[in-house]
Parts: sequence; structure tokens; C-alpha cells
Amino acid sequence: GSNNLMMCRAHIRHDSTVGDGCVVANNVMLAGHVVMGNHVVMSAGAAAHHYVRIGDYVFVGAYSRIHMDVPLFVKIQDDSVWDTNTLGLQRSGFASEDIEAIEDAVRRLFVSKKMPFAQAIAEFDTMNGINPHVKRLVGFLRERDMGKHGR
Repeated sequence: GSNNLMMCRAHIRHDSTVGDGCVVANNVMLAGHVVMGNHVVMSAGAAAHHYVRIGDYVFVGAYSRIHMDVPLFVKIQDDSVWDTNTLGLQRSGFASEDIEAIEDAVRRLFVSKKMPFAQAIAEFDTMNGINPHVKRLVGFLRERDMGKHGR
């Protein structure tokens, strides 16, 4: 990718791909075949397992261990989504209505826990006029369940 910042001792293994505008902090380790999206921030000491996909506009907390695909637009720590990457989206110029739609989707899918994940994602099939960014998020989540390693 272009316009990336790779800090001291960042380690990116074979056949990995890094998108544009990413920040890879000190001692971050990406195993082989990792696909990192655009505008991702990986904090110090974070590590991603082989064949993991990290979506666009993700913030990975310091010293996190990532073993599974990370959805777009979220903050994550040790495979647990804890919130929307609101600040990252604002800095990237997302419109406030798009950020609100993404926040609502992340809350429904990961934070709320009012219903099982499969039921929460199925609700998006019945929605009319779904936000295009939310549609990308739901598509990413569906892809991760298809085939080996979600690709």
C-alpha cells in the first residue's frame, strides 16, 4: 500500500498485504497470508495470526492477539469488538449520518448481545435502504463464513 507508517521492529511475514494509509506500530507482528485493509491502526505489540483479514478503518488495541477476521470500522482487543472506530471514521471524512448508521450496526451485531449473532445479521436482509457502508460490513461478515479462511 501507499502512505503507510511502519514503526520500529514491525514484522510483516510472507504473502501478507497491507492497504493504504495504515499505521503499524512498534513490535507489531503479522503472520503469513494476512490481508490488512486501508486506514488500519495496529497499536504496539499487536499480532495477527495466519490467514486473518483485517477490515478497513479498524483500530487494534495494544498487545492484542488477533486469531479471526476483524470486521470493518471497529475497535478490537484480543478478538473482542468493543466499539465503533468513530474517531478514525471522523478523521477520514465520513459523514455523520454514515457514522451513526455504522455505530447502530456495530451495536446490534457485537455490543448489544440481545440476540444471537446469526439472528442479528439476518435482520439486515429485511431492511430497506440500508446504508452502503453497513452493507459492506454485513458483506464482509458473510464472506468470513465462506470457504477456507473466509476468502
